[in-house]
Amino acid sequence: MKILNQTNLNLTNKRLHSALLALIGVFLVFGTIVPANKAQAITISPPRIEVSGDPGTTVSGEIKVNNDTLEDQVYYTQIENFEAGDESGNPTFVVAQEGLATWVVVDKNFSVESGQEKAIPFSIKIPANAEPGGYFASIFVRTTPPPANGGEVSIGARVGSLVLLRVNGDIAEGVDILEFSTKSKGKFFTSLPVELYYRFQNTGADRVKPEGKVAVKNILGMNAKLLSANPTDGSVLPRSIRRFEMAWVNGGGGEEDPQAKAEALENLGFFEAAKSQLSNFAFGYYTAKLDITFGQNNNSAQESFGFFVIPWQLLLIVLVGLIVILVFFKVVLKQYTKYIIAKHGSN
Repeated sequence: MKILNQTNLNLTNKRLHSALLALIGVFLVFGTIVPANKAQAITISPPRIEVSGDPGTTVSGEIKVNNDTLEDQVYYTQIENFEAGDESGNPTFVVAQEGLATWVVVDKNFSVESGQEKAIPFSIKIPANAEPGGYFASIFVRTTPPPANGGEVSIGARVGSLVLLRVNGDIAEGVDILEFSTKSKGKFFTSLPVELYYRFQNTGADRVKPEGKVAVKNILGMNAKLLSANPTDGSVLPRSIRRFEMAWVNGGGGEEDPQAKAEALENLGFFEAAKSQLSNFAFGYYTAKLDITFGQNNNSAQESFGFFVIPWQLLLIVLVGLIVILVFFKVVLKQYTKYIIAKHGSN
């Protein structure tokens, strides 16, 4: 009996120990999550501000900051330039040394009551000797003061509003389409989707937003599908390259949904692939024609790329089906002929 009681006691201690560890774990999790959510409970609008002005003038605007926390908060501002970080359009923020970030004047700190929204005015003093073109920065609102030495410390939270300034004047515009092809660089496909891309280089002095279509035409020159040439409505910063992607996903004519995503078909079995090819039928030689406009002067650029769609799984099933039908009719015709000959022979 003593041994049994001791065993039960040990089991009870182990269970209490496990429960205590679980409670400590829950406390640590919520102790970590709650302050993080509280610190990030801030919204700013608009997310993007587009303004223009002449050299030597001042441009004004405002951002709106909403305190979503349950307490009054003090916020801090930080201005940084941004430039193209990669060809996907993601920006890279740079500590202000020159350019637009040094022209923006805004309160360094301000308070917002709990649950309230506050308008924060700012101004941009454009230097008289500023070159015509595009300048880009972000007004960040922080929950902690920005680092004094310019180095970023991952404490607190910040959200920002992009400021896109165009300094008026004679602005050079230049664009090159560096590539236009399929993502796989291949020319032969067994089924849809066919994923396309082009690389757009902006050699001008201001950002540009390409607009237009990619028309996929069949061998007869008829439109098989229309794709947006800029499905993300993105811009290309000066002296940078941006890659735009689109996909012909669904069979049939009309314009493709810009949000449609191409699904990988590599792992489909033979009959599943044939079913997909039948649902989104495409067959033959196609030409994708890129036609875009850009810039203040509505400049244009065109490129084209040809490829084949050969749904061989579906074609093989159709071919086998036709052979079976032909053999069937041949056997039936042969038997019918024998029947006719036998019938007339008996007469």
